[in-house]
Amino acid sequence: MKAYAIEDDGNISEVPFSESIMTSKNVLLFLDEETESIWIWKGSDAPVRKKFISARRASELREQVGTSYKVKSIDEGDEPEDFLSSF
Repeated sequence: MKAYAIEDDGNISEVPFSESIMTSKNVLLFLDEETESIWIWKGSDAPVRKKFISARRASELREQVGTSYKVKSIDEGDEPEDFLSSF
């Protein structure tokens, strides 16, 4: 799995994959090649601008990796089991 952080300027940057990057102020994209999923993980205290931009960046990432990938959005504290099992 690859992880990308939404930066303050709206760009994305790849970050080392670990649970420690999942802080309340972050919005992250997780590319799960095994399940062909792109997860948008939104921290509970993340700025609205980052949350908005994340949908656009996830769509751009999907175009790069393949349209068979599904984009799924989740909020901090409401992570589904299939997302958590990826860790």
